[in-house]
Amino acid sequence: MIAIERLALVPTTVLAGHAPVSAMLQSVGAGRPPWVDVVVGVAQVVIAIALVVTALTAAVIAVYVRRMAGRVNGLLATVQDRSKPILEHAHDVAENVDYISTSIRVDVEEFKGTIQRTQARLDRAAQLAEDRLADFNGLIEVVQDEAERLFIDTASTARGIRAGAHSLRRFRERGEGTGE
Repeated sequence: MIAIERLALVPTTVLAGHAPVSAMLQSVGAGRPPWVDVVVGVAQVVIAIALVVTALTAAVIAVYVRRMAGRVNGLLATVQDRSKPILEHAHDVAENVDYISTSIRVDVEEFKGTIQRTQARLDRAAQLAEDRLADFNGLIEVVQDEAERLFIDTASTARGIRAGAHSLRRFRERGEGTGE
């Protein structure tokens, strides 16, 4: 009823070819039973109370949240203060691990270089040994050929001496037997 009464106070205006607006508004609320106005008024009071309760609840929640945020911030500050030495120690440990890993990496690289240089020297030594062995094998072949030739020459000389001695013996035996 409140809203309609307010609308009824609006000055009467005539629209082109229509009845005045205030007359139309008064006719809308005119056929209602009176209990509807009571229900509307009670509903408006209930809605107003609900809005006030909601606002108060929101305010209480906001205060509670603010207090909790303060407590959480305090706890975080305490945790931060207490964890600072642990974090510093962890940082020192991480630096030490980094130093050790870098040192090990350098040592491994040096060891790897030493192994590579040693491998190269061993490869050169093996190649030189193979070359010398090949030269020695060639020398042994030459010595063997010379020894074979010397043996054959010696054998043929010995055979020639034997044959000559045999011939001389026969010649002497013939000459002694002939009386000369």
